[in-house]
Amino acid sequence: MDKGESGHTPLTNNQIRRLLLQYFYDRNKNAKSSMGKKGSAVKIRDIKADMKAANGLKQQEVQSNLTYLLSQGWVEDKSIEKQVVARGGTVIPAVTKYYQVTAAGIDKIEGPGEFTVQRFHGIKIEATG
Repeated sequence: MDKGESGHTPLTNNQIRRLLLQYFYDRNKNAKSSMGKKGSAVKIRDIKADMKAANGLKQQEVQSNLTYLLSQGWVEDKSIEKQVVARGGTVIPAVTKYYQVTAAGIDKIEGPGEFTVQRFHGIKIEATG
């Protein structure tokens, strides 16, 4: 692998995904509210800034690996819709997205627990022949 700007070997996508998932897990664990600076859900700009400060990750690395975690169900996004009234009375819709760890993401870090729903719960699977 090529060495990055700092002379260190760049992280793999799997390493970045682990860092991101741990970031969301830790936010959830230490949250004092559901959203905001001390909340379990966080805006993308804050994720990128925190991951750059803590791990030296580039915005592109954060975004592409967050997309993967979202598509796999480890992280989810929540949209908050607002309306801003401009001068002259024009109403402009505004959407703010927040991201947070899912139950599946928590189980990925902690391992399955007492409250983990089995994947095929209630489905009887038998092999014949």
